[in-house]
Amino acid sequence: MPWRMFIALILLVAKCSFAIGCGLPASSATIEVPGHPFAAVSSPDDCWLFVSLSVGNEKGALGVLKNTGDGFALDYVVPLAGPAFGESISPGGDILAVTEGATVEVFEVGKLVRHESHPVTARLQEGRDAGAIYASMSPDGKLLFVSDEYAKRVSIFDLAKVREGPGDGSSLVGRIPAGIAPVGLATSPDGKWLYVTSEVGPPVPGGKSCKPEGKDGRSHPEGLLLRVNVEMAVSDPAHAITGVLPVGCNPVRVAVSPSGKDLWVSARGDDSLLRLQPADWTADGAHLKLKVYPVGPNPIGIAVRGDDSQVWVAVSDRFGKRGRGVLAGLAYQPGDVSNHEVKLMKTDNLEYPREVAFFHDNRTLAVTLFDANRVAIVRTPD
Repeated sequence: MPWRMFIALILLVAKCSFAIGCGLPASSATIEVPGHPFAAVSSPDDCWLFVSLSVGNEKGALGVLKNTGDGFALDYVVPLAGPAFGESISPGGDILAVTEGATVEVFEVGKLVRHESHPVTARLQEGRDAGAIYASMSPDGKLLFVSDEYAKRVSIFDLAKVREGPGDGSSLVGRIPAGIAPVGLATSPDGKWLYVTSEVGPPVPGGKSCKPEGKDGRSHPEGLLLRVNVEMAVSDPAHAITGVLPVGCNPVRVAVSPSGKDLWVSARGDDSLLRLQPADWTADGAHLKLKVYPVGPNPIGIAVRGDDSQVWVAVSDRFGKRGRGVLAGLAYQPGDVSNHEVKLMKTDNLEYPREVAFFHDNRTLAVTLFDANRVAIVRTPD
């Protein structure tokens, strides 16, 4: 083989390194990890699972789990300076963003799976009191959105510049003011809209009052779902919010269905999963129909199956006496909020399920069990 053809073949294999894929376990299982797991995301080929961890003494780590063919096993751990929270992997699978309170660590996935030293390609500085908690990349892989829970904002980063450098601030596009405790983030499939949850909205005369969740909490107004115009967010982030909708007590996560026809919001303080159609969201939100599904105590993470037929939520029981939760799933028809054929499914008890994400087979879930220091692999029914 001529040497030029050989080099071209090597480059093609490297470019398509996530194309072949690994099979997933046929049955459910749990894997022990060295810390409290917050989030878990898989590589595009489902051969690797990356788990953000809190490991005590205000330290953190990224757990790298390998698909062995018989299941997943902890391969190794990357130490981090602080507890690790939300994660987002780029559409092509080349970089992984992990929020860490004051910073966002951006890893080169290729270096992670090859055990190379110095896998962090950029460290984005958010500030000591920012509370960077959640991350979401745009469908085209050009932007990274980070919710800064304590700073009451969403930061936007240019991923082309993130890939180039150490995070010196030049990659920051701007910041969107986002109310009290913004956490959940999700972009529409066409990349036009960003949806953000804010746990507490402003006081409204005659408005809904929410009970405190924890022992030291206070009653407060219901939270909000914010709709952000992404194009405006890049040019004028201070004025990019084009819609605000009250969505119950302590909304903490939002997910968009693959078709873009449905939005799902977990209202942790209302023990409910909410559903609405973004196509009906006019400027004043007057025509939106909000469907409420009681799912159990303190739902958090949401995942929508790739075939747009099921949505699953981690019912955490975070503030309950038992500290035992479940996964709740809804089988539904896309884009029909009036459909009464919704089927509710639940798993066996789990110890504080926090985040839930589908593998790329669109049948299998990765679930972080925060108090149990475990990650569960769960097969969803057909």
